[in-house]
Amino acid sequence: MTDPMTEAASLLPPASTPLERAIEQVTARVGAVPCPILDLWSPADCPAALLPWLAWALSTDAWEPDWTEAQKRQAVADAIEVQRHKATPAAIDAVLAVFDANEPERIVLEEWFQMNPPGPPHTFDIVIPWDPEAGPLSTAVIVDSVARAVARVKRASSHMRIVQRIAADTRLELECHARPAGLIRFDMEAV
Repeated sequence: MTDPMTEAASLLPPASTPLERAIEQVTARVGAVPCPILDLWSPADCPAALLPWLAWALSTDAWEPDWTEAQKRQAVADAIEVQRHKATPAAIDAVLAVFDANEPERIVLEEWFQMNPPGPPHTFDIVIPWDPEAGPLSTAVIVDSVARAVARVKRASSHMRIVQRIAADTRLELECHARPAGLIRFDMEAV
């Protein structure tokens, strides 16, 4: 291979114009610039600044700009596997597991046939516990993030509701008051 800074051997015919020869020389130099194409398509080797573009190219569903670089690389690496399971309950469970990492199975997927009484067909609920003392799961920002993430992987024909349930222990006191009443009927005749 010739040095890109010197003139490369021409492949053009002798009757080429000076413009054609100049274009050939410029493109020969551009072709000598190293471009690691395979590294750009590898989640492990892609430069961190280009990870959002790789995520977009692989149609990564879950992506947050404030994630660490390791989380972003993992999301890109899992993108194809996620696409294989998209529109299944397993995909929704995987998304919920991301938000429920500290205490698994607090956020629950409840499909229409699992509800009591059964809900309308092709619907499901995402049940999120509401406990102000539980921390971040109770914030509106997390609920919105869960809704957006699930909407990206659910079937288009399914309808979703976010349900926040509160668990409370209380004592119910029942107090009854009664007032005695009676009915007396007099049999009388008017004369």
